[in-house]
Amino acid sequence: MMEKISKEKLSEDIRFVLRHLYEEDYLLIKYGANERCLSARFFAYMMDHTQHDDTYVDTGKRLDWDPEYNRKGIEGEPKDMGGGRRLRKIIPDIVLHHRGNDFANICAFEFKRNRRGLKADLEKLTYLTGLAYHYRFGVSIILSLNQVEFRWFRNGEMDPHSPEIYSTKTWEPLQNSTDEGLRGY
Repeated sequence: MMEKISKEKLSEDIRFVLRHLYEEDYLLIKYGANERCLSARFFAYMMDHTQHDDTYVDTGKRLDWDPEYNRKGIEGEPKDMGGGRRLRKIIPDIVLHHRGNDFANICAFEFKRNRRGLKADLEKLTYLTGLAYHYRFGVSIILSLNQVEFRWFRNGEMDPHSPEIYSTKTWEPLQNSTDEGLRGY
């Protein structure tokens, strides 16, 4: 029943919650608060926004929203990018999933205040939406004073229409850039 949550529904809910975040916590953005602070506020607002929405229920159980969730599978092993002798640990900013079931992973979220470190986040979302973790969607969200950028991932690839850019004043889409510097990162 995981098909209940579409990219469009998730995107609509994300934009609704981000509008709320910009209304209630604008000073955090203006003063340059850390991405963990902003993702925590987003997490709280998203939990509140979705708690009575049946779209976020699967097999009779409400999906879990977890910040900084670094576990996988039934045994709760640490998430990693595998391969090689040194494993790269994975700690997504926020995930929407059923704990303990890697086949019920809905979305992994990564937040940034600017593009510093963005390449690592995009690699992480590519991996999380691929065969290793089966997240149905991944979304990178860059929060700035005047605009918000989304980069969507599915099946281990960035959506070719990314980024989606929205004005934080009107919440209308702005013209998408080609973002050539991040293609193939």
